[in-house]
Amino acid sequence: MKEYLLLIVSIIIFLSIFEGVLPKGKFGNRVKVIISMVVVLVILNPIVSIFNSNYDYSNSLNSSEEFTSYLNEYKKSTIEKEISSTLTLEGYNVLSVNAVVNGNENKVEIIIKKDELLTSEEHIDNLEKAKRIVIERLYLNGWEVVVA
Repeated sequence: MKEYLLLIVSIIIFLSIFEGVLPKGKFGNRVKVIISMVVVLVILNPIVSIFNSNYDYSNSLNSSEEFTSYLNEYKKSTIEKEISSTLTLEGYNVLSVNAVVNGNENKVEIIIKKDELLTSEEHIDNLEKAKRIVIERLYLNGWEVVVA
């Protein structure tokens, strides 16, 4: 019950602040109606759950975890595609890209085919350049980026 009251108070405070920065006029009025509906739904939620006594609260936790997993997978595939297309446009022959997206660990491993015309030192410089391109253009600061 304490958590529920804290949730109501925090939502009302957040929505009040949000409502204060809205523009005046028809758009502002429409958003205020939507905000009011959200507050009413939050307040009515425990009343509805009382009538639905066999409601399994663990499902909401599971769906939250599933949603987070879905978002991580979407972010992973998007980053992999962006890295591959960005480096291909820069003239790199990208063999594979593997991203690991997790709340605690974000890592990208990129494998680029070696240009036979380059020396080992030039190849290493080329890999470092590819790493900088990925970090700067895709805003992956704080990520572990490995290019081989």
